[in-house]
Amino acid sequence: MNDIATQPLIQTRDLRNMYGIVASALPDRSGVGNLRTGQPPQPVQTFRVASQTKAFVATIVLQLVADGRVGLDAPVSRYLPRLLPDGDQVTVRQLLNHTSGLYDPQVEVYQTLQDIYDLRFEHWTPRQVMALANDNGRLFPPGTAWSYSNTNYVVAGLLIERVTGTSIARQLERRLIRPLGLRHTWFPASTAALPPPRLHGYLPLDDQPPLADADITRFNPSFFWASGALVSNVDDLDRFYDALFDGRLLPRRLLAEMLTRSTPAPPASATGSGWRSTPCPAGRSWPATPAPCPATLGVVPAARRRQGRPGGGQPAPGPG
Repeated sequence: MNDIATQPLIQTRDLRNMYGIVASALPDRSGVGNLRTGQPPQPVQTFRVASQTKAFVATIVLQLVADGRVGLDAPVSRYLPRLLPDGDQVTVRQLLNHTSGLYDPQVEVYQTLQDIYDLRFEHWTPRQVMALANDNGRLFPPGTAWSYSNTNYVVAGLLIERVTGTSIARQLERRLIRPLGLRHTWFPASTAALPPPRLHGYLPLDDQPPLADADITRFNPSFFWASGALVSNVDDLDRFYDALFDGRLLPRRLLAEMLTRSTPAPPASATGSGWRSTPCPAGRSWPATPAPCPATLGVVPAARRRQGRPGGGQPAPGPG
């Protein structure tokens, strides 16, 4: 990327573990998409978009709200009566904005980068993940605090499946992927393979010279499922966010609900339903979902409209 375009990204995110970046609405690219061949990244190449999956899932939940099939302030137990021991106290809204208090078992399953690599082919079911979460109790009473938890979106995925009677993959395809023409977007569920054209993902297993960067492109995303398993590319993400912020996917009142800052809110940023804004050096906030795993970058570069058009970078799969 050119220096002018890249500087806001460099100042906003720690890019030390980034090997290549591609971003929509920017003229160039930077780095490599494959360390072995040295080939530069291409916008058409797919990658695991990690927590940007949450924006897709939140959109579907809010579409079900618009259809009158789900209530934002309804308890989770109305739709999934035996999933949570206190499901009558946790609302759908609290799932989407991370104020439910649900524990995220990611912190005990993937304690180190080596764990992510060693467990890269492990298969999980959503119910297994939920059992781990429930076994650890709640972080706080629902609605009294904020804590980012992938578990919220595992529950949201199960809710979508229960209400619609079909898989989350089917709902993504029917409601978003096919109508928007997202030709390079798909939901792998538990498939480790990432067919070409693809960007490679790497984990820095050793941060001391000589560096040991492990290729983790093949990764079973089933642990993260509806919270972070989606595969896409920058053009498709651009198309999705354009449609979302243009009001083509949700009624205006629900788009406003999605962009409303959660209360309580996390420090130093604003979080709504399926998105998070990050202060930038120029004073702007960029709608995006957080992606706390190494070598992950979700960016929303400047674009032709006030809201901006998101792009993305190649993530190493893992915590979404």
